[in-house]
Amino acid sequence: MDYKEQVARGAELLDKHFFSGSWRERIDKDTLDMRNGSLCILGQLFAAEVPPEDADYPNYDNGYGIGIERFGLSYSSFNEEGCAGFYGFTTLESNHGGWLDLRDAWLAVL
Repeated sequence: MDYKEQVARGAELLDKHFFSGSWRERIDKDTLDMRNGSLCILGQLFAAEVPPEDADYPNYDNGYGIGIERFGLSYSSFNEEGCAGFYGFTTLESNHGGWLDLRDAWLAVL
């Protein structure tokens, strides 16, 4: 699947949140893994805001959850406005190839 449109929307959202596209320098391309809530785009950007393990915050055990909450998005993979999938932060495809395609789309904008 081609994720260019979704990733372009996600990059635009991040550009608005992180001035001048500075978020791009904060992504470790070598460890980028869109299936992992700590190593995906949002996981890496919001990692510093993850509370201590003993804190009782739902959805805040990784940067992905914090990013989704911060942007007021639904965790849904659907390609509908307001959903994480609309911005290329997740995919409906459960196969490994879908996740790799999504990662490659993000690498292309970094």
